[in-house]
Amino acid sequence: MSKHMVVCMNCGRRFDASRGGYYFKTSRRYMCPKCGKEHNREVKEAQADEREARTGMRQSTGAMIAKIAVGLLFVVSSFATDSVGATLTGIVIGLALVAWGMLPWWKIKKAELDAKKAEAADAAVAEAARLAEPWTCPACGADTKGDACEYCGRPRP
Repeated sequence: MSKHMVVCMNCGRRFDASRGGYYFKTSRRYMCPKCGKEHNREVKEAQADEREARTGMRQSTGAMIAKIAVGLLFVVSSFATDSVGATLTGIVIGLALVAWGMLPWWKIKKAELDAKKAEAADAAVAEAARLAEPWTCPACGADTKGDACEYCGRPRP
C-alpha cells in the first residue's frame, strides 16, 4: 500500500489518508477519522437543531414515516397469529411505534392551535377594551361608549 501522509486540519495529527479520513474539496485539506466523526456528529446536531427550529421536531420526516409504517405493519400482522397473547402484543407494540412517530407532530400542531387561540383571545380582549373606553361623538357632542353613539346612532370614527 502506498502511503499518503497528510496533516489533520483540526488537530494537526499526521495520518495516512489512504487508510481513512475525510477530504474537503473546498479547502483541499484532510481531517483525521477521529475529528471527522466528531465533525459529522456536530453537523447532524446542527441539522437537527435547524429542523427543530423550522418544524418543531428533532426527528426527520423519514424517521417519523418509518416508525409509523413499522407500527402499522406490527398491528396488521398481529392478526395473522393464532394466539390472543401474540395478537395483543403485536397491537400494543404497533400502537406504541405509531404514537412514537406521531406524538412530536401532534405536539407541534397542538402548540400552533393554542397559539392561534391565544392570539384570537387577545384580539377579542383588545376589541372589548376599545369598545369600553369612552369617546365623544363628533355629531352631537355626547360622551358615549361602544361602536356607535348611544344618542344619535352615528358610528364611531
